[in-house]
Amino acid sequence: MTIAPYISVLALLMIGLSFQVIRIRRRDLISIGDGGNKILERHMRAFGNFSEYTPMILCMLIACELSDVSVWKLHLLGLLAVLGRILHATSFQNFVKNMKSHLLLRQPGMILTFSSLLLGALFLIIG
Repeated sequence: MTIAPYISVLALLMIGLSFQVIRIRRRDLISIGDGGNKILERHMRAFGNFSEYTPMILCMLIACELSDVSVWKLHLLGLLAVLGRILHATSFQNFVKNMKSHLLLRQPGMILTFSSLLLGALFLIIG
């Protein structure tokens, strides 16, 4: 299965993002919501954005592999998706430290994420 490593990396990234939220919740004793904590809010949004886009990415990767899309195209989609999600998630981690680095990573992260989805859709439609 060509896409298995990409799915695994995305799963590990999701766990990492979850642990960041849990760490801040425990440290600041916030069990529900963000408690007005801007750092927790950013980490929650990093996890939320990941959770919003990743299911469709996974569906696209699986559909492409089941449709016998060529191996190099599967690797392209997987790399774009993983890189996009890592850059986007990292942008939220850096937000507290530096607004410029936040934007420098966030925009390319979303461009790569959208590119993986768009190319996947085209590969499925065109072949």
